[in-house]
Amino acid sequence: MVIAIASPQTAIAHPVLSSRILGFLTNIAIFILNIATFIINIAIFIINIAILLIYIAIFILNTTTFISNIAIFIINIAILFINTALFILNIMMFVINIQAIANKIKGKMLIKRNYSDLFGNLV
Repeated sequence: MVIAIASPQTAIAHPVLSSRILGFLTNIAIFILNIATFIINIAIFIINIAILLIYIAIFILNTTTFISNIAIFIINIAILFINTALFILNIMMFVINIQAIANKIKGKMLIKRNYSDLFGNLV
């Protein structure tokens, strides 16, 4: 390509000058594109760091949730044992109440006889 240089007297064509100017302008354009690409790469790098930090935060939250779930599981097992003990105590209280009612009935009877409780013991 040849750039025409206009002078007051006549228009002349200078192929060497025009190729150098075009090469210089092309280099400037490539330089500007490289700067823009570099800025875009920095932005992508910052976004990647932010995503990495989010993943680390999610990992920490998942780890703490897992640990708290294990603790809740252990607490639930302890509550199960406590509830089992309370259930056994309730059964024992039920038996004791039945024995107390039986003793009251036996005490009010006119003719006393030998009665056995729920476990076969003579009362």
